Amino acid sequence: MKKASVSNSFFIEIIIAILFFSLCVAITLQLFVDAHLKSVLSAETNIAIVRLQNEAEEIKSSKSFSNIQRVYQQYQNQTENNEKLTYQIPLDDDWNITKGKAKYFIHIKLKNTLMSNGIMVQANIAAIKIDNNAKKALCDIDVNHYIAK
Repeated sequence: MKKASVSNSFFIEIIIAILFFSLCVAITLQLFVDAHLKSVLSAETNIAIVRLQNEAEEIKSSKSFSNIQRVYQQYQNQTENNEKLTYQIPLDDDWNITKGKAKYFIHIKLKNTLMSNGIMVQANIAAIKIDNNAKKALCDIDVNHYIAK
């Protein structure tokens, strides 16, 4: 009888150790998955910021509003009114411009305001990720550029 009691307590101790180990593995695995997802989001956001800065510099370097429109005319999404234009640049998994299925978009809203000595161009540039048909904004920047007459 005493031998069975020792054997049962040994098995209970082993089962408790296995349960504790399983709990530790589950927690550690969850931490690794969370760290991976944050790493992927951070990499996407960094690439998005670089792409948005490139588009901002394109707008800032333009000598006229018509030059800006010419650069983005193939990506024109819709004209909201005479002062506001919206452009959408489709990008693939590697952030290259694509005509196929896009995973990311650079969304550009331009607004020009006539001033006494020129035009004030205001742009909002946003990076958007398409994930399972849901749109998620990664980051956005605002750009102001004055074009003298």
